[in-house]
Amino acid sequence: MRTKILALSALLVLHGKHARAQKVVIHAVAPTAVLQKLSTQLEPQNYTLATSNTKNAVYTRAAPVFGRLPYDHAVDQLTFRFKLTRDGVVVAASEEIVMFVPNGNVWGRMWVTEHRDQLQQLLDTVRAQLESEQQASDSTRNHDSTD
Repeated sequence: MRTKILALSALLVLHGKHARAQKVVIHAVAPTAVLQKLSTQLEPQNYTLATSNTKNAVYTRAAPVFGRLPYDHAVDQLTFRFKLTRDGVVVAASEEIVMFVPNGNVWGRMWVTEHRDQLQQLLDTVRAQLESEQQASDSTRNHDSTD
């Protein structure tokens, strides 16, 4: 019985992870441009870029720790995944709290679902900025070619 409960919990966690990710498609841009806009939006909120490559980026900031807990400190971690498609770059975002024990090892992770709306708003803002810059660039090119 206990094995069935554990298996069901693992299945819910795996499927729930995908349901919590927010997504947006940004047309005619490279992941590096998305990364620049994300940094512009997140750095004023005290997030720092922890790691990035062409497929993902991770931003972190210290998370408050209260009371007697089995872990030493925690970070709020935003993960952005980039997938190039014919339509553009699909950007998926998720948030979790990562808890660490004093020796630096990960004690546990907790998915954050309360900020999904803000995370989607961040993605929508980045998309709007990049697509408006792309349109401005296109109209400048069209204007220059008619002179």
